[in-house]
Amino acid sequence: MEEHVTVFFKVMDRGFNLHVPADQEQYYIRAKESFKRFVEKYKAKGHDEMEAIALTSIDSIVSLQRNYDQLEQQKQHLANVIASWDNKVDKSLKN
Repeated sequence: MEEHVTVFFKVMDRGFNLHVPADQEQYYIRAKESFKRFVEKYKAKGHDEMEAIALTSIDSIVSLQRNYDQLEQQKQHLANVIASWDNKVDKSLKN
């Protein structure tokens, strides 16, 4: 059974706890720190806190989608390379 830990997030003047797998705690902490940095970046550009949080959230979603698409492309490329190697091995064995 997975062990879970609690990670505290603060959004504006409210906070909430997430119960996350202990082995993934580092990712949540790093994500929280990164999110806070991006919010501050948008606030420095003149956005209020709610706009900064929304823009950071949109950036995060777009980044996740882009990374997912890149991973799918890499997965397809790897599958093609493996298929090509299989064909070469089959041809070599037949000769």
